[in-house]
Amino acid sequence: MWSLDRDPSKSNGDLLAHVEDPLTPPSFILMERGVASPAVLKRAPKTFAARGALRGRPARGHLDRR
Repeated sequence: MWSLDRDPSKSNGDLLAHVEDPLTPPSFILMERGVASPAVLKRAPKTFAARGALRGRPARGHLDRR
């Protein structure tokens, strides 16, 4: 996250953020002061599809046996 203005004395408080996590594509987001929700300026294509993914319990591994 960084300020859009080089000189802090002339800044209006707007911020630019690079947001990324394992499930959503990387995005550049503009967070304007006084605006309730940030605006997505650019987003990379999706690389993860959750369709068909199953969540299960991990199998007991050899480290659990004593």
